[in-house]
Amino acid sequence: MINAWLAQNQPEAGAPALGRLARAMGSAEFAVRSETITALAQPCRFFLLQGVQALYATLNNADRAAVDEMLRAGGMWDILTTTLHRRITRAGNLELRE
Repeated sequence: MINAWLAQNQPEAGAPALGRLARAMGSAEFAVRSETITALAQPCRFFLLQGVQALYATLNNADRAAVDEMLRAGGMWDILTTTLHRRITRAGNLELRE
C-alpha cells in the first residue's frame, strides 16, 4: 500500500511521512494464524521494521539460523523482505522520507 502511494505521489525527500493531521495513506490486509487483519498503512511501522531488519543483518550464522527458524515457524518470514522503496528516517517527532 505505501509503495503504491509513494509511486503515485512521489513526495520530496525530507517530507513528513504522514499527511495532514497524521492521516494514514490507506489500509492493508494481512493474515495471522488464518485470521485476516486490516491495519492502517503507517510509515512509523516501517521505520521500526527497518531497525529489526538492520539488526538481523548483523547476526552471525548460528543466530540468523535460529531467527529464521522462529520466523518460519510463526509464518512471519516475509518480515525480512518487506521493505519500502524509500527509507524512513526520523527528525524530532516526525518520520520523514529519504
